Amino acid sequence: MKLHKFIILGLATTLAGCQNMGYHTYNKYKAKHQNIQAASLLKMGMSTDEAQRIMGDKPVRLDTESNTTVWQYCDTQRNESNYVALSFSTKSNVLKKINYYTIFWEETKGTYNFDGVVVDATQYQLSCDYVAQKMGVKNPEKIDIWFTNADVMQNRSQQQEQQNGYNGEAAQRGQQEQQMRQIEQHNRVNGR
Repeated sequence: MKLHKFIILGLATTLAGCQNMGYHTYNKYKAKHQNIQAASLLKMGMSTDEAQRIMGDKPVRLDTESNTTVWQYCDTQRNESNYVALSFSTKSNVLKKINYYTIFWEETKGTYNFDGVVVDATQYQLSCDYVAQKMGVKNPEKIDIWFTNADVMQNRSQQQEQQNGYNGEAAQRGQQEQQMRQIEQHNRVNGR
């Protein structure tokens, strides 16, 4: 009987360790967990101050276009991020629309060129600070990926090091290994 308890305890510990390992891997990408469910307490016509009090956090993204300002909040999950976009009238500062949407990380693969600096989206894709749909539009074609100046400068210095021959082969091997890990993770998640 004691042996059975010991085996069960060992299996439970092993499973917990595996879950924690995945959790830490997942969290290293700056996952953000905002309470997007709080938006269900909002009512059309509320002021921006009232909405801010209910939502609690600052939005991860704020866009203004013509007569509309959109605040976006995000909750990162393992393979996706769920968003709520709050649209306010810029004239009256009142809530006009609430829009929920999800971005699946499969949709954000690729590299982007910023003034000659190539930035790889995969290293940022699990962060709500970098990925959203512009103005909260429900259209997968409109996914917007943006980067800070620090990100662009970091990528510029890495590219210069590679061009100058410093760790060029090691960097390329590292990129290939990272791509293989991402493919393996994708295949595990999708049961392939």
